[in-house]
Amino acid sequence: MKILKAVVLLCAIVISANGYSQRKQTDTASIYRTLIPETKQSLLKNVDIIANTQMGFRNDFSDQEYIGSKFRFQQFRMEVKGYIHEKVFFRFRHRYTSAFEPQSIDQVIKGVDMAYVRFDLNDRL
Repeated sequence: MKILKAVVLLCAIVISANGYSQRKQTDTASIYRTLIPETKQSLLKNVDIIANTQMGFRNDFSDQEYIGSKFRFQQFRMEVKGYIHEKVFFRFRHRYTSAFEPQSIDQVIKGVDMAYVRFDLNDRL
């Protein structure tokens, strides 16, 4: 009899906890809004955002004498690529840990690693 009461009590606790968790999920879903409106999210289904980082532990020496050690954040690159249309592809990558001075000829910032648009007109071209 004690085992039956324990099983019934355990089932009641599980059922009530499950109902409470489902109620909490629906309550929080109505509180939080998405950053990008749901009507515009379909535009981003073919777009990827990639963050590349490089970090390292650096030991510094001067004239064979140890100066110190530290962690360094060497590189941070953000890349966005994807299809605008089934025949138009774009890719842009920017390196945020380099100088922001424009180059002399094309006036593109030195941190831009690549930026291009590709048009796939047909199979032969």
